[in-house]
Amino acid sequence: MAARYGGEEFVILHPSIDRHDAYLVAERIRKGVEATPFFCEGDEIGVTLSAGVVDTIVCRDCMRIDNMLAKADLALYRAKDAGRNQVVVFDE
Repeated sequence: MAARYGGEEFVILHPSIDRHDAYLVAERIRKGVEATPFFCEGDEIGVTLSAGVVDTIVCRDCMRIDNMLAKADLALYRAKDAGRNQVVVFDE
């Protein structure tokens, strides 16, 4: 399930994959966004994506949705702080 979570944030919930496969899915989406130019009034605009991934099996307190989202958000900001346009998997 994919949903808009905030102004420019989205959440993808995939209950049947592990952290490695979740990383691969997020990375495939990131590369697709990066490779797809957008056009506005004739100008080409490059767009990138930063993502945070969390695995509820590995994350000890992620069975509560608010904790899970907080950990994913932390991983997202680690991706942004590390230069943007990348996927970071949350690690305790």
